[in-house]
Amino acid sequence: ENKDILADILKYHVIAGKVLSADLSDGLTVTTLNGDDVVVDLSDGVKINDSIVSAVDVEASNGVIHVIDSVLIPSDLDVDAFLTSCQQQQEEEGECKKVSTQENFVLNDFISKPWYAHMQAPTRFNPPENNYCVTAQYEVRDRPSIPWGYTVDVTNTGRIGSTDGEPTGADLCAWEKNSSDPAKLGVAPCEIPRRLSGDFWVIRYNEDEGYAIISGGQPT
Repeated sequence: ENKDILADILKYHVIAGKVLSADLSDGLTVTTLNGDDVVVDLSDGVKINDSIVSAVDVEASNGVIHVIDSVLIPSDLDVDAFLTSCQQQQEEEGECKKVSTQENFVLNDFISKPWYAHMQAPTRFNPPENNYCVTAQYEVRDRPSIPWGYTVDVTNTGRIGSTDGEPTGADLCAWEKNSSDPAKLGVAPCEIPRRLSGDFWVIRYNEDEGYAIISGGQPT
């Protein structure tokens, strides 16, 4: 039920066009894809609103990325109230709200270009210090892997400790777990049987606006 709010936050980090660091000026106001403005502050380094820019002009296939150290929150979103309402709702219902996957999902469109992780949950396999400049590249295999039958190769890359830290990465495999719902994938190290793969659900995806929200199955 909160997918629209998450999408709104993501779109608050994207603007139309290609804006390089050389194009920025102190006090510059820019309208994001969600309709709200962000403000550039060059008085002490580079900030977007209150977020510090730690890397600039990272070229991507669909634009340019400027890395910031914290999430930008739209001015009309009361984060504390939002989180409190989510917690109260969960306590009242006794369980997490169910999520649904993206309708009319086309895997080949989704994997046609690299993805750049903007927000990512830390895990023991992927601690916070590894969550810098994280990218994921997907490629459909010519034939399923042997012996487990994976159909998509996944290459994850990132940096350790900072945006210019030591490169890190992992090669994984994926497959479409549900023939009636192509947005439900399974992902695992390639040597692990498919039945042990983890859920990778695309719950919101917009190719034109360049964002996606991924869930590891139903929230628990």
